[in-house]
Amino acid sequence: MPASPGPAYVMLRQSDPGFGMTGLKTDSAIKLDKIATIIRVMVVGVIGELPETARKEVNRKMVDLYRIENGEVIGDYCPAHPLMSRSIRRFSL
Repeated sequence: MPASPGPAYVMLRQSDPGFGMTGLKTDSAIKLDKIATIIRVMVVGVIGELPETARKEVNRKMVDLYRIENGEVIGDYCPAHPLMSRSIRRFSL
């Protein structure tokens, strides 16, 4: 766990309500600046799901970090990732 999480982190702590539904065993962090595409058939199973409060925080931070308006990345610069350009156009929350 990072000592001081940045704006791109969503923290999941064992003390949080709903932590049990995540299937995680210890405090964890979702790193929104480390997004990757996965192939669905490569997923072996599901360990849990995010509580509603964590999902809302992820959505809010994604909009703020990646400057999303109406499902589209706006501007040529993204503060969360300086190399990100307008080549990524559509994003669904």
